[in-house]
Amino acid sequence: MDPQKGPKLNTPNNASPISPLPLTSLKPPLDSHSMIKFRALDNIKPQVAKNPKSSPSQPHKIKKPGFWSGLKWYEYFVCGIPLILIFIGGLIGGAIGGGAFAINIKLWKSSKSKALKIAGVTGITIGAFIITLVLAIIVRLLFGI
Repeated sequence: MDPQKGPKLNTPNNASPISPLPLTSLKPPLDSHSMIKFRALDNIKPQVAKNPKSSPSQPHKIKKPGFWSGLKWYEYFVCGIPLILIFIGGLIGGAIGGGAFAINIKLWKSSKSKALKIAGVTGITIGAFIITLVLAIIVRLLFGI
């Protein structure tokens, strides 16, 4: 095979490579009569999707779903029931209720079945109330309030 008539490098829109670098040859083992030539394409830059409403120099940012997105209002309401502990248990209840709320949101956004989500959120909420009650009893016994 003639090295000058070997396979051609395909570039987008059949454009010639941007880089004026010389051809580099890779020599195979001595028993073969073929040769591979290629050109380095180091000047081709990746394309970035642009936001049509932004300036041309600012690429479009992909919006990732955050903690406060992706659920309906009633799902937040069900997950937020442990926040009642703020009013019942003060600082201890607020800490436990806030933690239970965050766990409930993470569980509700998971890919588990609807029945498992409901059971998990219910269990976490009941567990948060029980833990707050137990801690309140312990604090009352320790400090004699």
